[in-house]
Amino acid sequence: MRRGGWLRKGALAVGIVAICGFAAFPIYWMAAVGLFRREALFDYPPRLFPSPAVLDNYVALFADPRFMVWIVNSLKIASCTALLSLVIGVSAGFALSRFKYRGKQTFAVLILSTKMIPTVVIIVPLFKAFVFARMLDSHAALIFGNVAFTLPIVVWMMRSVFESIPQEIEEAALIDGASWFQIFTRITGPLALPGLVATGIYAFIEGWDEYLLARTILSSEDKWPGSVGIASFIGNYGVDYTSLMASAALFSLPPIILFMFVQRHFVSGLSAGAVKG
Repeated sequence: MRRGGWLRKGALAVGIVAICGFAAFPIYWMAAVGLFRREALFDYPPRLFPSPAVLDNYVALFADPRFMVWIVNSLKIASCTALLSLVIGVSAGFALSRFKYRGKQTFAVLILSTKMIPTVVIIVPLFKAFVFARMLDSHAALIFGNVAFTLPIVVWMMRSVFESIPQEIEEAALIDGASWFQIFTRITGPLALPGLVATGIYAFIEGWDEYLLARTILSSEDKWPGSVGIASFIGNYGVDYTSLMASAALFSLPPIILFMFVQRHFVSGLSAGAVKG
């Protein structure tokens, strides 16, 4: 019996390692291709490890002022997207969770249903709206567009987080004379911090990775985010694979570093709305 238990545990461990390796291999390959020399990519049989490994592609990216501008643009756009989405989404989620009024559930479902509309369908109306508002080729237009895409999920995530916090705490504070603003900033807000962090990371990554809207409304190269700048390595007559993969690996670092710093809050935030009570 013990032997069978050890066999099952061993098989489970091997399976977990295999699944993790399968999931991590694309990330490894993305970073490794950036260490190859361009001519080595076409060797046969293909190599799994760069030999010799060179840092020329990564050094060239840091020396290219365009790449650093794209990264800064992405940080600006993603941060503003997350901040604005949270400001609106936290208020809407709190209202949907705490206040009672007719049609509240229908209104919540309508908010979520907007996420079901394909992005391609929304881009043309957004483009025409930005043209009318004279906001085309601006980061403000892209930020507002990103907020429109992320807000439905942000509202629902924050609603679930607030519903997991007992209302009795807020009712006791109301009896003691606290205002709703004081309740939110001193009681509900700190309790909802893990969910707030998880929702903020979601909104940040959505703004960081967005490509289609950015490619549509931004025409100036110095205003491109990293997602559009990386795609520029794909030319009409060829692809610079080493530079493409090196830039993609560097572009992936900020969200990974952010997640490492707030991993504890992110995991607890995802489960904050799992159980109501």
